[in-house]
Parts: sequence; C-alpha cells; structure tokens
Amino acid sequence: MREGEALNAESPVALVTGSRGGVGRELIMRLRQAGMVVAGLDVPRSEVTADPEGVFTYDVDVCDEAAVHLAVEDITERLGPVHHLVCTPGIFVSRPFMETDAALWARIMATNLRGPFLCSKAVLPEMLRCRRGNIIYVSSMLARSGGENTAAYSMSMGGLLGLARSLALETAAKGIRVNTVSPELTDTPQPRGYLTDDALTAPVAAFPMGRAVTPADVVEACLFLLDEDASYMTGQDLRVNGGSHLW
Repeated sequence: MREGEALNAESPVALVTGSRGGVGRELIMRLRQAGMVVAGLDVPRSEVTADPEGVFTYDVDVCDEAAVHLAVEDITERLGPVHHLVCTPGIFVSRPFMETDAALWARIMATNLRGPFLCSKAVLPEMLRCRRGNIIYVSSMLARSGGENTAAYSMSMGGLLGLARSLALETAAKGIRVNTVSPELTDTPQPRGYLTDDALTAPVAAFPMGRAVTPADVVEACLFLLDEDASYMTGQDLRVNGGSHLW
C-alpha cells in the first residue's frame, strides 16, 4: 500500500486495541497515513504518554464490558461506525506451567480472549447494519506450536484462532470478514520484559530468514487483510514467521 493511499474512498473508521503497544502504535500510524480515521483502546498508564496525533485514544480495560461498550458508543457518535477492528497482542507471560496460578491464568485469558470477544460484540451491531466490516485478531505461532513456559499464553492465542474461524462463518454472508495474523517471536518491549537476550536470540538464529519479526512485519499483514484486494479472504490465518513453520 502506498503512503497516503486510502483503503476506501470515504475515510473509514478503524479501532485498534493495545494501541500504545509496539504493534498497535505502528499500526495506527500506518492507518492514519492510509487515510483512515483511527481510534485506540489501551489500559490507562501512570506515566504521561504522547499518543499519535489525530488518534482518539481511550483509556479502557478491554476486559471491562461496560467500558468497552461506552467507548465504542462514543467513537460511533464522534467518528461514525467502526469499519475495521484490529485486536493487537495482549499479555505475554513466560512462566512454567506449575508456577502459573489460577489468578495469572485468568488474567491472561481475560485480556487475550475476553477482550477481543467483548470488542467484537461492541462493534458488530453497526457492522451488521452496514453489511460491511473487517475484524483481525493478532494471534501467535505459539497457538500452533506451543512453547516452553507459555501454556496460558499459547492457549489464549489458540482461542483467538477458533473465535475468528467461527465468527467468520457466521458473518461471511453479511459482508464481514474475520481473519487472524500469527507472527513468530516479535521484537517488542513486552517479551523483552520477560525473556533474556539469549532467550530472544536463540530461536531467531534458527529462523530461515535469520531475524525476529518486527512490528512493521505484523502491520503489513494487517493492512493487506484490511484492503479490498483481500476481499475474498475470511476465516484465514496469515502467518508471519520468516519460514520457521511451513504448515
């Protein structure tokens, strides 16, 4: 997609969750360049964070059903109905299974699965009314391969694949497409908060393309799925993995 080129002629509205994260922030800047009106949802931060210019950012916990619906109602009133929803990565925690207590498990499932579920429920009524819309969940290759010390995270990412496929079948005849993007290990601040440099670089050395996924790699996949060039793709998982998995 060329910079400044609109995905649709009428400045569609996009909603990005996790909008202050590595992938989310990159995505909203690219969507703005593409001519979209963009809103973001992210948890409140104690420090002062400058959100990208021209982006309506809401301090919302996506696990809070009432807060999500209020935010979407406000976005719809101010900007118009949401045409595109992209749910970017939630909580990643590297923790041995036997050290993962029920509270941590529930928190990961709430953010990574309940959040996309609630956001989808909030935007779908207008999408169904307009008979147009795109939903993308950013999952992970760990949904397929699993990973040491990532049982809860891997399960939540696998849940996104099932949610997307089921919702795609329900809405395909109603003008709505639902897809997932599954990157390999992505170099963002979140995994660096849990993994050592060795833990990050060791698997990357085995990737055929020899590097970690960047936020820009994930964003390009999302932009492709949002574009009309992908209008016949729904229920699909676009794997951004540098050749690490070929199935």
